[in-house]
Amino acid sequence: MFIKSKYIFVCLLALISCNRKSDSATAVISTVNESEYVINSNYTKGDVRRYGVFPNQKVNQSYLKNILELGDLGIKIRFPKGFYDTNLILKGQQDVSVYFDSAEFSGQVQIVDDTIGKPSQNITFKGKLKTYNKFFVRGSQNISIDTLIISSDTLKNNFNERSLGCNIYSGVKNLRLNYLKIEDLGSGSDYYRYSLAALQIHGWNNNPESIKINEAIIEKSDRHGVYITGNNHTIKKLTVKKVGLGSVEFNHGLEDASNDEIDHIAALWINKCQNSELNSVLIDCEQTNAKITVNFDEGSSGYPTIIDNLKVINNSNYIKMLPNDLTNIVVRHFEETND
Repeated sequence: MFIKSKYIFVCLLALISCNRKSDSATAVISTVNESEYVINSNYTKGDVRRYGVFPNQKVNQSYLKNILELGDLGIKIRFPKGFYDTNLILKGQQDVSVYFDSAEFSGQVQIVDDTIGKPSQNITFKGKLKTYNKFFVRGSQNISIDTLIISSDTLKNNFNERSLGCNIYSGVKNLRLNYLKIEDLGSGSDYYRYSLAALQIHGWNNNPESIKINEAIIEKSDRHGVYITGNNHTIKKLTVKKVGLGSVEFNHGLEDASNDEIDHIAALWINKCQNSELNSVLIDCEQTNAKITVNFDEGSSGYPTIIDNLKVINNSNYIKMLPNDLTNIVVRHFEETND
């Protein structure tokens, strides 16, 4: 009886301790003195204009840093509609929620780990976000994004260059993206050296895992359309158009790929990708300069990647698929038309 009572007493102490920790965490968020950051109190809490960052004006980087710090402390951030001439970089941040009301950025949007390897995690991007540069994720996890558009406009890009596309890189786990549209990927100089596909999901020895995309559209790419490696991915609807319009010259390679393979431009290239599924893939060959529609590269046969429906249209030049004896890709239904 004494032993049982002692056990119950210890459990109660543990429960009280946990509650105190939880209360303490809540208190930190509820007692954030965001008034120290306020520049214009006419705007509501979380609105970036309240802290000195306005669309269509020069962005004060110190104010932007303050805003991201507030996001780290639990305040939900909101970027109102307009153009922001800046990069937006979350580095080693946690539990950050941002709403974009059709906000546009001249620079890169990044969600990355910090210099000591601390991941960014539990990041939520709601609303509609557009960048004229690049979207880059590395060493981070539990990310949710509503709508992401990557566009080219040399007058709005912070380097007066074209888009660098979307790069989901090493160490990324559990990324959910509802809608992705990549309107262009450039080429022609060393500036584009790390961007060989409009959408690339890759990473040496630490490939991305559990990337879930409801819909992705590649409108135009000077290079490859989509390059996928990793594990446990799902893309429900993928459309690829107009690829291979430029050059792969000036590149620093793709993870898990040889230079010879890089030269063979493909609309879709799946390589060392396990336990994944693409529900619907449409490849439109009109005005394309690809050498390959789909590159079925190697993978582990015990962990197949499934394409439920693959459709190739407007293939008047009879662009071929590239098979591989070591592939693990299974196509359940294939259709090709030359309308």
